Amino acid sequence: MYISITHSHNISIIFKRNKNQYRNQSHFLILRPTTHHSPSTMSFLNLNACCGGGGDENGTPNAWENPQLTGMHRLPPHSRNIRSMATSYQNVSKDDAGDSSFVPPCICLDSAALQSTSKDGWQFRLFPDPLHIPSSYINSSNSTSSTITGKATSVPSNWTMTSHEGVHDPPRYTNVQMPFDVLYPHVPEDNPTGVYHLEFSMLPKRWVEEDHGGTKLSRRRVILHLGGVESCFFVYMNGQFVGMGKDARLPSEFDVTSCINYASSEKDGNEGDAKNILAVIVLKWSDASFLEQQDHWRGMGGIHRSVFLYSTPAEAFIEDVFCRGELVDIDQIDKNTFRQDYKGLLKIQARIGRDHRTRMKGKNIYYNEQVECVRSEDTMYRMLFQLYGPDNSPIFDEPIDAASAGNDLINDAHLRSNLISFHLEIPGKVKAWSDESPNLYRIEASLLRINPSSLTNPTYKVDVFDFKIGFRSVEIRDRELLVNGKAVLVKGVNRHDHSQIGGKTVTLEEIRKDLMLMKEYNFNAIRTAHYPNDPYLYDLADELGLYVVDEANIECHGHYDMICRDHSYAAAMLDRVQRMVIRDQNHPSIIGWSLGNEAGYSMNQTMLYGWIKGYDSSRFVQYEGAHRPVWGQLPHVYDREDSALGTDVICPMYPTIDEMVEWSDNTAERVDETRPFIMCEYAHAMGNSSGSLSDYWRTIKRKKGIQGGFIWDWMDQGLLQKGEDGKVWHAYGGDFGDIPNDANFNSEKKKNKSTPKPFTLCLDV
Repeated sequence: MYISITHSHNISIIFKRNKNQYRNQSHFLILRPTTHHSPSTMSFLNLNACCGGGGDENGTPNAWENPQLTGMHRLPPHSRNIRSMATSYQNVSKDDAGDSSFVPPCICLDSAALQSTSKDGWQFRLFPDPLHIPSSYINSSNSTSSTITGKATSVPSNWTMTSHEGVHDPPRYTNVQMPFDVLYPHVPEDNPTGVYHLEFSMLPKRWVEEDHGGTKLSRRRVILHLGGVESCFFVYMNGQFVGMGKDARLPSEFDVTSCINYASSEKDGNEGDAKNILAVIVLKWSDASFLEQQDHWRGMGGIHRSVFLYSTPAEAFIEDVFCRGELVDIDQIDKNTFRQDYKGLLKIQARIGRDHRTRMKGKNIYYNEQVECVRSEDTMYRMLFQLYGPDNSPIFDEPIDAASAGNDLINDAHLRSNLISFHLEIPGKVKAWSDESPNLYRIEASLLRINPSSLTNPTYKVDVFDFKIGFRSVEIRDRELLVNGKAVLVKGVNRHDHSQIGGKTVTLEEIRKDLMLMKEYNFNAIRTAHYPNDPYLYDLADELGLYVVDEANIECHGHYDMICRDHSYAAAMLDRVQRMVIRDQNHPSIIGWSLGNEAGYSMNQTMLYGWIKGYDSSRFVQYEGAHRPVWGQLPHVYDREDSALGTDVICPMYPTIDEMVEWSDNTAERVDETRPFIMCEYAHAMGNSSGSLSDYWRTIKRKKGIQGGFIWDWMDQGLLQKGEDGKVWHAYGGDFGDIPNDANFNSEKKKNKSTPKPFTLCLDV
């Protein structure tokens, strides 16, 4: 039933009731802006036009209802720390940017960092659906703050945490059920869509041209980095379509060099009225929403993690470096003897990115052939590596060139296309990384441009990839998880990204507070339930000493047996796992990867497991669903023959203590089990709960193969509200008129409570 009443304020009020769109939601109010223009003269943005989508009568799906379309024009994933780049660039003067010790240009486009870059900051307008957005909102010729008719907003943020004229889109909490009654991959026609708009100044010329000693040497590229957007988004720069992406918990990057405006001279980039206009159009619901069915606030639309703009060389650049610090003499250690110094080995894989004119020469260096990345007859590129100790002193006398012959520290070196792979022995001893001794080293990978015919610039550095690593080993043997050769008890906790004020937008201060409390109360491990967290969390875990199980953004609880068997979602699931692993691969705190949560178990999961083990064999993989029956989320089955194709750990959720004892005393022996028993969730710590913890830990300490688990969960997920009487309280499902909802299953409603209560249990066991 549709009733449209047009008022003089150019607003159409539509009461919509359609059981195929929203179940029992006839009371929701959707205000559709009307226009002075007739439908024939109004031009609406066609988001499908550049993505091959259609939603037409021929059956071509919309881009946001096509799970096989995971993104368009996105750059390959990498592990470069963009926030660290921005901090370094902020700390150096512009005059130093062209020096041989240059810091790559990188600026943060978050609202708090825009004072010198943007006059008006981010502007925002919320529409009721993605089909009725005026084209002028992305058109660079007339897309100004006055035509946007939006309001200033903060980035990062969730639009559900604030009110918006015309569209009522509050937070929604559900556990298993979807917030709407439409079968995947389709989503409601009433699909709130936010338009983010940022005008910022022109970029200095050095962002797009490499200048060394006053001479133009090579081109550069400009990259837009979106740290996290929920759930499907389209990017436009100066009116041009840049690309689109899905996956709300991982970054997406786009090359915007061809459409960015930059200064014609090296001044400050502020020439007259010239500017850059960035528009990001974000849809609340998409086919990706069915992979993001976590027990939490759903559809918290918006740009909820940081936005950056940075520059790298274009002709040749460091695309990525994967470095594993291993302990080579770990088998010679008595498990009962404490030791911190070991013989170390680096296993390095580096990828050189390049444009079509830069090519690779060489096969391998077994036969002392020179490995070269060649631009022209007299210009080549070479990568060097240096390792710095915990005191920041260099380990090697000279940076290591994997292409050089005669270095006894290098072995097993290969070049395949743009991939450099080699092993590097560390002279002397290294200090191991663990939760109790988080010793960190630093790797600096440098890309050199070599031009022997140049009299002024024969060799200079064009790109730097800098990151921290740790030396440690992770292995599973005889029903034990061993870290640095010793069995560990996992005193872990599940942690959602949650802020009582920001929703899914969590500040760096809130992340640090969480992890400091965990260390204070003797937790030693985190499961990132149920998606990759902000990169800052892993930096802190490395620094403070916390083991991490990094979990993919995959949960299909409401379609448990379905999506895991659906071929159309296989690529999207693999995309999420690959991008998570590559982004986080260098963090020593990560001892295991998780394939996701409550998403069934079938060939899609075994595919994910196979890819991870082929790419990174240094960590375990876990997935709770591998211990369920073939169909249904029924009680755990510990003798399922194919479970080893999906998990290296027996990781049930909420087993009884009797079940744990039975597994240790009988089941494990009967099936010849070699994997340890580590609960992915237990001691459901919500409300007045967490009982029997001492009983659990008596069993854990006494029974072979049982090594602890992760409490559910770290913090109540209430949203802070303030009543008319000035008193504060925490809202849960249903408090915002959200139907359907699962009430207080994500929180206990505590009146007059100003801060959330973390379940900080002193695990001194």
